[in-house]
Amino acid sequence: MPTCLSKHYEAVETGKPFKPNWLCLYCDHVMMSDSNRRKLEHLLKIGTTVKGCPHSTRVLNEEDLLELKEEHALMEANLASSRRKRENKRKAVETLTVPERPRARQAALSFAIQNKDRLDMEYARMLFMSAAKTGFMDSEYVSKFFGTQFQYTPPSRKVIMGPLLDHLFKDTQQKVEAACNFKDLDSLCTLTMDAWQSPTNAHIRNYMLVFDHVTFFCTAKYGGSARATAQNIADEAIEVIADVGDTNIAAVATDNASAETTSWDLIREVYNYILCTGCTAHGASLLFKTVCNHTWAKNLIEKATKLAKFMKNHSYTQAELKRRTADNSETGTSLSIILHGETRFAAVYYTLKRLGELRGILREIVVSDGFGERNFDDAATITAICNDGGFWTNIEKLRLYLKPLKCLIKLFDHDTHTTEHVFPGMLEVLEKWQDNEADVPSAFKNHCLREHRPRNEWMLFDIHMTAYALSPKYHDHGVFNNNSVMSGLKKILRFFCPNTAAYTLALTEFAEFKNTPAALFDGVDSISSKAWWQLHGAQWPNLQPVAVRVFCIGTTSCPSERNFSTWSHIWSMKANRLKFETANKLVYIYFNLRALQRLAEGTSRPDTVSADWLGDHIDE
Repeated sequence: MPTCLSKHYEAVETGKPFKPNWLCLYCDHVMMSDSNRRKLEHLLKIGTTVKGCPHSTRVLNEEDLLELKEEHALMEANLASSRRKRENKRKAVETLTVPERPRARQAALSFAIQNKDRLDMEYARMLFMSAAKTGFMDSEYVSKFFGTQFQYTPPSRKVIMGPLLDHLFKDTQQKVEAACNFKDLDSLCTLTMDAWQSPTNAHIRNYMLVFDHVTFFCTAKYGGSARATAQNIADEAIEVIADVGDTNIAAVATDNASAETTSWDLIREVYNYILCTGCTAHGASLLFKTVCNHTWAKNLIEKATKLAKFMKNHSYTQAELKRRTADNSETGTSLSIILHGETRFAAVYYTLKRLGELRGILREIVVSDGFGERNFDDAATITAICNDGGFWTNIEKLRLYLKPLKCLIKLFDHDTHTTEHVFPGMLEVLEKWQDNEADVPSAFKNHCLREHRPRNEWMLFDIHMTAYALSPKYHDHGVFNNNSVMSGLKKILRFFCPNTAAYTLALTEFAEFKNTPAALFDGVDSISSKAWWQLHGAQWPNLQPVAVRVFCIGTTSCPSERNFSTWSHIWSMKANRLKFETANKLVYIYFNLRALQRLAEGTSRPDTVSADWLGDHIDE
């Protein structure tokens, strides 16, 4: 309950856990509803749903009334926003019409059968978009429900997973192709790929088409028992590029495994104008891992993990944690411990952060009578950790020192292209570590600085230097004396410029671009760098097409990895008899119809990321 409301009501126990009634302190009116809206309407005497308080106007001062009115206005705005979003979602779903069911003699069918065909397609799409299992399709209860309530007989599983699936798959392909708009010469994408292992231990490689503002699932390739060698990876990628259209792809982004990086040369032998890059998010995560291997950090993380696992894995501590955090929260929201995955190296940051937030409550729990009565095996160790002031001071120092790198990893782990932020981002991390505002031990600081240099050289490509140099967001950064940036820029210009004359002119135009008055770059954070070059780049005719192509290039394979969750949702251990071809069509429909729906709603992701990625307002 908001603070502006809680001081006007008192909870009255009803004998039911977590279900109190609420007593108005001014008129003795008892509300059985837990709705904050109804409590506001009672005090403000508005609406017809609840009885108004006869004394509130006289008792409440102007400040209290203003607070209540502001809270009610906020509720109304949130309600209107929610209704607007639901309406946009409804309209978006309506725009994604289902195709007619294919029949040899569609025109000769009666109205009833035509209506049944439309319902069948709608029914099949509903099942695919909710990832319903085949047991639901075959259920007699489902057939009885639809037959009794709606006089509708659903199609059989064989029909749904056969002709209806095929037809909806083809229709979704047509919608995706229209949204890609490859007829526009500037509509280029980055092809990302990464591998996944199915419930049947099949090796599957996931391919995604990443555009400025939307990501589509392209296809997946089943490797069978074949090893993931560079040649096999390259052959698959070349086949996918040919299907999409080599002129529609600006770059290929892969993981940083040796077989993946070796495949780049084989891909470029066929398509020498397509860039191949590694995953910057993976490279930054490896840097996070190596800096945390220092003895000081490692010991702290081991203690923090031990404490987090203990509190999360015991039912008493978990229940106490939720109860105490809910009591201390104005909204009654409970918090729990965050544990990091073994391969998600940077996620330990969130474990440290949550422990710091719960420090006082954890100390209260370990000194409580209930904790002592249970005689936990590690009780003494956990109590010692909680009462160690140095431990809490040091994990906060470690968290603050790692924050710039964690924010940078989150920036890279984004579908929106962040290529232009890679070079300045790694440089800013280095500067923050050198300043050492967190005051970590000098030995740990020196270890981090030593690890930063080789990892930075390993993960930076010429495309990162070029995107940084051409970015209007970093227009005021001087780069002419930076040899690495200028060298990378020249290599990319030679790569994309059709001849030596165009290359020379592009270099001259780059100098003009960097010397352009700052007024041309006002409001540059509100649009993508690609859009800026499309709007203002005509004055540099040799540089503009290179810049537009550069800002169509993403350097992370995270979109492919994120789509693994869709695969595991559809092709799980409980649905492991699905054939690969069927699963591929289901994932295609499930992922891409959602992407198309977001485009129609206007809720698709933004096409740009602010250069102020480390500001205090940024969500870590």
